[in-house]
Order: sequence, then structure tokens, then C-alpha cells
Amino acid sequence: GINFNAYDQMRRKLKDIQVNSQSGSKTLLQEIALVNQVSDKLVVTTTEINSKGKQTLTKQEFSMADLLEQSVVINTGKDLQVLAKTKRDLKVVRLTVNGELKGYSNKIELYANDVDEARIMQRLLVNLVEPAGKALVKRLSVATSKQQLLNAISKHIQPFQNGSDSIDQSLDSKCITSYRLATTKKAGKITEEIAQFNFGDLQENSVEIKVSGKLLSVTSQIKEKQKYVKAFKDGEQKSYTNKISFPVKSVDSAKAVVYIMSKVIDKCAVKPIPQKWTWLVANVAAANVDLPGLTQKMARKAANSQCKVTFSSALAKKNKVAENVYDFNLNDLDEKAVEINISGKKVEVGLQTNYSEKIIKVYDGKKSKYVSDFSLLQSSLGNARNFKATIESMIKKCKS
Repeated sequence: GINFNAYDQMRRKLKDIQVNSQSGSKTLLQEIALVNQVSDKLVVTTTEINSKGKQTLTKQEFSMADLLEQSVVINTGKDLQVLAKTKRDLKVVRLTVNGELKGYSNKIELYANDVDEARIMQRLLVNLVEPAGKALVKRLSVATSKQQLLNAISKHIQPFQNGSDSIDQSLDSKCITSYRLATTKKAGKITEEIAQFNFGDLQENSVEIKVSGKLLSVTSQIKEKQKYVKAFKDGEQKSYTNKISFPVKSVDSAKAVVYIMSKVIDKCAVKPIPQKWTWLVANVAAANVDLPGLTQKMARKAANSQCKVTFSSALAKKNKVAENVYDFNLNDLDEKAVEINISGKKVEVGLQTNYSEKIIKVYDGKKSKYVSDFSLLQSSLGNARNFKATIESMIKKCKS
């Protein structure tokens, strides 16, 4: 836990250090402000006044939890300063000059009146990092249940203004979710993007804050870089992709989303459910909708034989129909080689025989040959997952 008394005393000590120093022809004034209810945060305001009396006001806003302890150093260059870098060089220090957002930095620069004071500031900053980290986690960990966590993420994915761009966005509070982003540029051009994905597919250690110019985003990759994100742009489906990105309004929102996402990924773990034969038949036929002219069918060779199966795939193009009919035994298939394959906009499940033997008979209407594998088109990733689980369990049953 945190010794709140000592933590609070250190914060106040730091706040009480006010700088008023001359550097050549300029005057430097510095104030450190604490933030109510957010004990890990500091706002450092520096006013530089030149010989003509012109003032430049610089504000650095940051969480002490983000500082790298061993990077806090005293610099006795032109001006006496206490410098520090952020952990993993993350750009989480909000920088404004004369009230205008300049961007986000990975370092802080504080001034001191003299060397003794600089040493006190250095020591305080180093000692404040750990308790500030605990205070930050306490502040972020408000949600616990899966639904609370999902609701909390959605709450941070809000519309906001980024310079001259308007960002309108929303996220469904579900494990299998849909995210919508509409960006309106200064000239009025609107781009709409949609990403459909499952939180359980995200790679926990890939969730991070990215900075591009003045825009903060939280990004994440799919486990093993699998292309499990269904993407649309301006109403048209694009190729499946392996990453997601949410623009966020502030460093606080970015941190909250990173923290909550790391907690929700496990709770949204993907658990495909093996279905019945009737579902399998309907699922194979359902893929027909996605590809005009395609007809896929799956049937048992005989009512009394559960393991002898026929699959046909016919594609009508211009006045021609290309049809392939596959005859096979489920117990000839390798349940460990059932794979979901995604390329472009297509989701397929690939089946393969034991030891890649060419024993699946395929007939194209003219002649027949034998192959060791084939693929079935799927209408969605969710269906492909359940199809994979179903066919795997059927193969095992036929082998037992």
C-alpha cells in the first residue's frame, strides 16, 4: 500500500518550490501545481520573460508515475535544471505554449533556484514515482466485472475535436464489438471507418499509446498477427487486418483505455462452441450470401452413415458454372490441421487429410482426381471458429 501521509508531504514539498531566477537578460518564473483528486499528476508552469518584457508561458502536465527514476538528473548547463525521461520513452507529457497544445513529449524540464534546491527536487521526484504509480493504478481500477470494463472503455471512446479535424466515434460495449470512426476534415470531407473484432483476440502486451503529431491513440495487435479485424471504409468492405486503433482525447483517457483493455482481453477469451450437423449444413450454405454466384452445399452420403460426407462448391460466372464435388470420410481428415485462413475479404476453413494423403475424391463435372486438402468459404470469422470446433469434434468422433 501507499503511506499516504509521507506521499502527501513529499507532493506538498515539491509544490512549495517556486522558482524566480535571472538567466542572462531573461527572468524565469516556475510554479508546480498539484491536481485535485488526481494525486499522481503535476502541472508545471514556466513563465519566461525576455528583456523587452515579452512573456512565454509553457505548461507541462504529466503523471509522476510515468517518470523513469534513474533518468532524473540535475543539469548545470546555461540554466540550472532538473531533467527526467518517461518510462519506455512514452510521449505522455502534455505540452502547451501560451495556451496552445504543442504536442506530447517523453521528457520533463524543471528549473531550480540553486543546486541545493535542485537536489531536493531530484530526490522528491525519484521518491514520488513508486507511490504515484500505486495511486495511478488505484485511480484506474474502478471497474471489475467484464461488462463494467467494456462500458468503461466505451466511455473513453468519445467524439472530440483534434485541431481542425472533428472525430466522431463510438464503440459497442461487447466482447465481439463494432467500432465506428468518422473523421471530418477542415474542408468538410468525411471519412467513415468501421472495425469489427473480438477483444479476446487482442495481444495483451501489444496494447500501447501512440502519438502522431498532436493526436493520441491507443493501438493493439491481434494475437500472432492474425487478420481477425473485419474492416470497412466509407461503406465498402476492405481486407481483413490485424490491428486496431482508437484516437483518444487525453493522456488520462489513453492510460485508462490501455489499463482496462489489458484487463478485458482475458475476460473476453474466445471459446468456439461445437455445433450439431444441421448447423454445419446451414453454415456452409450461409456463405453463399457473401459471394454472388456461389453455391456451397454439404451433405451426408447416406442417412445411416455419419462420417461419409460430400461437399460441393459451384461458382456461376457469366453463363458458366464451375462446380467441384468433394467426396470424403471424416475419419480420413486430420483434426489438428483444420485451419482458419483469411486473405483479403475472404474467410475460409481449410481441411486436410491425415499425413496429407491424396484420398479426397474431387469431381469437376468432366473428370475426377484425388487431393489431400480443400477449403470452405465462411460467412464470418465467428462462424468459421464454430465450424472449425464442430468439424474437429466430428472428426474425433468418427475416429473413436
